[in-house]
Amino acid sequence: MSRVLGIALSTALFVSVASAPAHAATTVTELDRLPGTTAHQAEAVNDAGVAVGTATLGGQIRAVRWDADGGIRDLGGPASAPDIRAKAVNSAGVVAGQVGTKAALRFDLDGTHTVLSTPPDRRTTVTGIDDTGVVYGYYLDPVGLTEWVAVRWDVHGVPTPLAVPEGTRFSQVNSVSPNGFATGWIDDGTTRAVRWNPDGSYALLDSPGSRSSKGTGVNRHGDVVGESEGRSVRWNSNGSTTEFGGNGRAAWIDDSGSVVSTVNSKPYRWNAAGERIALPLPAGTYVGRVTAVNGGGVAVGSAGDVDEMARTAVRWTSG
Repeated sequence: MSRVLGIALSTALFVSVASAPAHAATTVTELDRLPGTTAHQAEAVNDAGVAVGTATLGGQIRAVRWDADGGIRDLGGPASAPDIRAKAVNSAGVVAGQVGTKAALRFDLDGTHTVLSTPPDRRTTVTGIDDTGVVYGYYLDPVGLTEWVAVRWDVHGVPTPLAVPEGTRFSQVNSVSPNGFATGWIDDGTTRAVRWNPDGSYALLDSPGSRSSKGTGVNRHGDVVGESEGRSVRWNSNGSTTEFGGNGRAAWIDDSGSVVSTVNSKPYRWNAAGERIALPLPAGTYVGRVTAVNGGGVAVGSAGDVDEMARTAVRWTSG
């Protein structure tokens, strides 16, 4: 599962769920570094264990890829661009990213890259790529906020807004599964979680008594996690909902229904039964952030000290 999300997570996330020991040990691995870099952040991981993210080198941000064995390489990108970010990777290893907030990118397997079309003067954020090579994200008018549109770029780089209900003012896609489920939110006067299906249709994901909800993660079954009125919620593909309790936002979900997120600058996993498991940090680091999980439960993120959260990119593996 590829995913990208830039929201602050509540420190009270899942507070009513008691911590429980893991049924299988979780191992943390520090991923390789590019020479001369000062910080690394893994942003996404596919089911083969290939991760992508960023490295900071001489004040510039570079898009990087880590192979399943942890080896790293610079993905390149437009010449002279000081800020190039890899945000998502599909099962074949095709990577989606962005140049600052100006344009979406696709990095192909032959080492080339393609700048995807975006309306001028719009701020662009890429949040996923599915196994057909379709890239997902959103763009907005940063001045007047007259536009805030969830879009998908086809394999030719042409953007198309995702389907939304009539009367929708704003929309945003936050996460995409390998087989084309996506989730995020729409605003039609009320902010409502939504799941977009592989056929292009959508389903609004409301909770009883809720006036505001957002989807943040989705797996290949179409199960969605997110938040509703400050409560952490899983909208199951069978139409039922599960509240985890406490305040905050669930972040990402694997194919077994386990959820990962960050609480008080520490990474955690909740299994499908709601048991909370602290993810370990590398020796010498004190804080960490989990940023994605694949279908098999392999998670990635970063670890560091209080002053430099993204000092090193890490991968968590269970079993």
